Amino acid sequence: MAWYTAAVWSWFRGLLGERIAPSPRAGRALLSLGREEHQGFFGSHGGLSVLNADLAMAWAESGGADGATRTDRLKALVALWLDRVRDELKRDYRRWRHADVEGLAPLEGNIAPRLAAIGDAASRRVPHYLRGLVEGRDAGPVALVALAGQKDYYTFIDPFQPREGEFATSGGVYIGGAPLPIIAMPIDGAKFAMEWVVAHEMTHHVLADLNLPVWIEEGLTQMMEEAVGGKPYASLTLNDIRDHREYWDERSLERYFAGGSFSHAHGPEQRLAYQLSEAIVRTQMADRPKMFLRFMREACGTEDGREAARSVLGCELRALGGALVN
Repeated sequence: MAWYTAAVWSWFRGLLGERIAPSPRAGRALLSLGREEHQGFFGSHGGLSVLNADLAMAWAESGGADGATRTDRLKALVALWLDRVRDELKRDYRRWRHADVEGLAPLEGNIAPRLAAIGDAASRRVPHYLRGLVEGRDAGPVALVALAGQKDYYTFIDPFQPREGEFATSGGVYIGGAPLPIIAMPIDGAKFAMEWVVAHEMTHHVLADLNLPVWIEEGLTQMMEEAVGGKPYASLTLNDIRDHREYWDERSLERYFAGGSFSHAHGPEQRLAYQLSEAIVRTQMADRPKMFLRFMREACGTEDGREAARSVLGCELRALGGALVN
């Protein structure tokens, strides 16, 4: 399978060239806001401040004498919010403000400066690698929040989660939408995988406006774990292949291509779904990169890309899984 990896990265380089463009926000002064006059924007959940998205959006849209853009104003409010969260957490945390990232991470060791560097690199490299797909879109700034323990992590992300349903555990999450997208992650157990988690979630951020089918997007996120995060490529074992062949049937594949398998809380389905997406995307980009790029563009805005597969690739979705599902 090593030739697949070489072919895929050759495809990326051929599409993109080598120069990584600077952020459109690089060099601009960051807007700062006073705490006292903006206290009304915040509520509380589980002992941590929560920014009221509706109030934040309304305030940002109203403009002001500061001459800042809507994005600048939202970013400044998120900076105030993360300052409050830092002060409310029981452990010591460090805050940082960069052009594309508002950051918060534990103060212990070198976690915060390391994560700040990882976030800056990923915010530039992920859109560079995916430029053939995103076509110059600016994903905008993001909040990068690392919590020291699982309890604080789930308390922090809880206000942004659906109120009903069962959900699998996570080692990181991308929370899109207003007022500013968030990448959140627990640090315990992930100190040596921060590059992979940030690359994965930053890919969700960069692709958010495209509305790709989930299975395609998750395949790309795992490719970016390698290209941007430096994660070693691990081919499927014989046991993995056996698990795929025994597990997938018409019903589970329908759920997979519709995106439901990636939040499946029980059994092996979530693990197999991520593996299947990486296998499909990796194989297609190695075998027919230009055609697969056209397919991904055609699949934007659809639930599963079924019609795009028929019209561009000339096959049904199931056929893309190859020997893993047939």
